Amino acid sequence: MKNLGIKFKKYISIIFLITVLLISLLLSGYTYFNRAYEGIDETVSKETETVEKEMEAEQKAIKEKAIKNAEIRARIKEIEMERKKRMDKAREIEIAKLQRYAKVKAAEEVAKRKPLATMMNESTKDKRERSEQDDRTINAFLAEQKSKGRGPTELETALGLVDRDAILRYIKGGDYE
Repeated sequence: MKNLGIKFKKYISIIFLITVLLISLLLSGYTYFNRAYEGIDETVSKETETVEKEMEAEQKAIKEKAIKNAEIRARIKEIEMERKKRMDKAREIEIAKLQRYAKVKAAEEVAKRKPLATMMNESTKDKRERSEQDDRTINAFLAEQKSKGRGPTELETALGLVDRDAILRYIKGGDYE
């Protein structure tokens, strides 16, 4: 029995030694993996910071491009509006020319059909209407020139120092002088 007690103590001490070794191995493995996990965590956090910075930079660039595109679209709209105004003005001028031409042609047709006495009365009436129309045209032109800061002053116009016939020739496309 004595032998049995010594063997038993030997086995217990061997088992105890093996368990101590296993526990120490487990602890060293735990610390090793814990350190490795912390290193991975630091690497991941650094990478996420760089990715976030890159995303912020991209968003900023996208916003700047959107602002530039909006400015370009606004300028294009302004240019289109100016072009449309010029086209409308040119169209109005063309219509006015056609109306004047139509009036002249109509007057010629009427003159061919009416007797001379009636035609004299009509021509006087036409001259009066044409004179009134010319006055309105000249006044509109002078007002436009005044708004642009050019043209004669009101005093010059009131005193009759403005050559209205020369202005009318200029408006209708003739020489100013």
